[in-house]
Amino acid sequence: MSSKKVSRRSFLGVSAAGAAGFLAACAAPAQPAPAPTSPPAAEAGPTAAQPAATATQPAGPIALKFDKYPNGWTSAITPPRWKAPSTLEISLAVRENPNQKFPEGDDAVNTPHNRLMRDALNVFPKAAFTYTGDYDAKMLAVMSDGNLPDYVFLNPQLYGRFRQADALEDITDIWNSVASEQLKEYASRYDGRLMKSVSVNGRMIGLPSGAKFEAQDNMLLYYRADILEKLNLKPPETVAELEEVLRATNKEFAGDSSWVGLPAHRVMVSWINSFDVFFGPTGAIPSIGRTDIRIWVKDPQNSGKLIYGSVDERIKPVLEMLQKWYKDGLIDKEFYTRDESKSTDPVAAGKCAVFFAPAWGIGWPAGLTKQNVPEARWGFTLPPTDASGKRGWLETAPSYGYIDGFRTGIEPQKVEAVIQVMNWALENVTRWREQNIYGFEDWDWRYNAENQQYVISNNRPGTYLRTAFTNSNNWGGYYLKNAADFYAYAAELAAGDAAQLNGWQQALVEVAKHPELGEKDTQPVVQQGVGQGVYPEFFGPPTSTMASRGAQLDKLEQETFTAIITGSKTLADYDQFVADWKKNGGDQITDEVNRWYETGETV
Repeated sequence: MSSKKVSRRSFLGVSAAGAAGFLAACAAPAQPAPAPTSPPAAEAGPTAAQPAATATQPAGPIALKFDKYPNGWTSAITPPRWKAPSTLEISLAVRENPNQKFPEGDDAVNTPHNRLMRDALNVFPKAAFTYTGDYDAKMLAVMSDGNLPDYVFLNPQLYGRFRQADALEDITDIWNSVASEQLKEYASRYDGRLMKSVSVNGRMIGLPSGAKFEAQDNMLLYYRADILEKLNLKPPETVAELEEVLRATNKEFAGDSSWVGLPAHRVMVSWINSFDVFFGPTGAIPSIGRTDIRIWVKDPQNSGKLIYGSVDERIKPVLEMLQKWYKDGLIDKEFYTRDESKSTDPVAAGKCAVFFAPAWGIGWPAGLTKQNVPEARWGFTLPPTDASGKRGWLETAPSYGYIDGFRTGIEPQKVEAVIQVMNWALENVTRWREQNIYGFEDWDWRYNAENQQYVISNNRPGTYLRTAFTNSNNWGGYYLKNAADFYAYAAELAAGDAAQLNGWQQALVEVAKHPELGEKDTQPVVQQGVGQGVYPEFFGPPTSTMASRGAQLDKLEQETFTAIITGSKTLADYDQFVADWKKNGGDQITDEVNRWYETGETV
């Protein structure tokens, strides 16, 4: 994968793997799904005993001075409204990364962020064990042995296994009594989808590990403005106009055997060059080769129920269109041999006139084209409307799917402590601009003595209180509603007097000038389409039949959709696929998914 793309994702802190690498104190990659519009109300049922909170009145701000270099600043940290009466250690898994280098005196647990947490709240992480290899296998082993850490970080599969084993504490009552209103409001984002991922019959079994930026993964249509101008074509606003562009550019470059038309890949619905933009206007989107998220949507024929997008009849006209486009050479003839990253090769090589990508696509892969075609200019717009005038795409999932859990039997004050850390971190990071909260030297920024400039971290604001319990994919991180807010702030600083800016602010202005990092132009366009897409409605752990039959059904789906688009099967074969999918476990999975949708229970 291109370093430019990695840089962009790192810059906005959206990579789950990157968060895991950063937060060695926390275990594995990070992030998940949705939540109820209000936290679950306390009901009768088992839960940890009520904690005895120790309230503290805020004193003055905690002043952290960073002034040993020119244009330094002072961070004003709002003190917590709670503090443990004595140091409270909370155990967790610690990832050992031999390639990770720490500033002198620091390690994966003893970080300046965690030391600040200890000094402010008397809370500190403790390594229950370290790991270097398979985190999932290690966690299952310690669960079986009964030696779980206090705090666990779980992907959806692990979360399902832990829940079935009753290895996780019900934290409903502690959450209701301890979480700040600000934190509860934050958790209610995405129309309750975040909290639904951890709710079982109205009870909270863990915490969702933070929300994504709004529209973070939503697609844009990128087009070669220089080519369209030469051919006297306007940027396509409809699918019909996109087809016109594809036919015209194919004709223009008919002598170039490496010209591909529309770039695509075998997964078909994914994070780049995705067909979701064509299926979305129907209200249903198939999963096809995508196994990290199976797309279930509201069933228009059965109110209150979900239907698997790949067996929803509404997608058939789009399959028919894609089949025709492929036959006519408008879609990359070799798409079924490529993965997502490889599908961007024609973009970098200058061998296509359009492609689909999120806002960061302006840097990677679009930023690579000039290396091969110096005159190339990329424009961008929202994906095209269909014949009915509707747009649609797979809306950004509320989170990456990861869960913060607490072992069964944990002392209530430890659960309270983690939530209080989140209260404090969220209160501060939402004020990072006013309070100059930019993190710590050698972690979030450094000073380059050679050019006398600050180098700011490729972590967006919100990671600057990245304690063991508020990592970049957690409550303390994803407070910004959308990334456009961040770039708007950079533009605001750039319009002012640079001499009045501190060193970090000056560095931000320079960083935001680079489109491959800033997306200052693409982000506002993405925001114009918010709410027009299709939200996946299932984000629970895999059901039992998914686990036992999912691979077989995924293979059937991938082979069928690929064969239909490439023409080796007809559209009539889609109906047989639907029947086979239902007969070979799909109907049972549908029942299991709808049980989860109604109760939160996974079977």
